[in-house]
Amino acid sequence: MENQYKRDFKPSLQKLLRNIRLACGLSQREVAEALMVNRSTYSYYESGKTSPDVQTLRILAKLYGVPATVFMFPERFANMDANCLKRGRRSRKPLPNPQWFGELTEEEKSVIKELRLQKDGETHG
Repeated sequence: MENQYKRDFKPSLQKLLRNIRLACGLSQREVAEALMVNRSTYSYYESGKTSPDVQTLRILAKLYGVPATVFMFPERFANMDANCLKRGRRSRKPLPNPQWFGELTEEEKSVIKELRLQKDGETHG
């Protein structure tokens, strides 16, 4: 299961970065300036050549006015309609409330439990 998350994460993040940028009407150059990086560096994020670090994702969340969890679970948000992203919500469900960071879905709890068990097996196995 962990490999599926790794496999899905990067393409979903690339798509999400592009969609949310376009929904906000920003160019790659404008986002790069907000991040204080070269445009080519930001372009690499959207193309998947490199991935932004956590601090960069936090800055992007603030820039776009969305919870940082959007970037932690891009597979959930990558296919959102650009207009819905701009409004800050999906067609069916709202974006997670930033005050809910401590709340995990049952699926997230299950993944964490599985990863912990795998880690314990590697450590003690």
